[in-house]
Amino acid sequence: MNLLRTCYLTTRLSHSFIHSFIRQTHIEASTEQSPIWIQPKNEPIETKRRRLLYQSRKRGMLENDLLLSNFASIYLSKLNEYDLDLYDKLINTPSNDWDLYYMAIGRIDIPEEYQHHIMDLLKNFVKNEQKQTRHRQPNVVPV
Repeated sequence: MNLLRTCYLTTRLSHSFIHSFIRQTHIEASTEQSPIWIQPKNEPIETKRRRLLYQSRKRGMLENDLLLSNFASIYLSKLNEYDLDLYDKLINTPSNDWDLYYMAIGRIDIPEEYQHHIMDLLKNFVKNEQKQTRHRQPNVVPV
């Protein structure tokens, strides 16, 4: 009976230790700050367009992949350098992709730094008044 009790206590202690370790690790990881985004300087405009197209397609969450890749395929080629900088800041500085998504769909208030004509263009795009099908990303190179 002693052996059974010893095994039980060892298992409980190990289980408790593991959960304590996981909680502590999670707390330490959650206090780390995200890296600060710095907009590239002196980047040729075509390089910037290609980078922004790639970043619009590879967001880490499907909702933004679809939304931003379709937006980028239509508008990036039409934006001037100033507008590209605004779009760059818009997609790269919110600390959470869900914040960007919720701003675009109008679920949360837009911080003052993102209240500009590019955000208005994105919000209008999200409304999809023409009822376009946007269930997949557009081809990178048109066929």
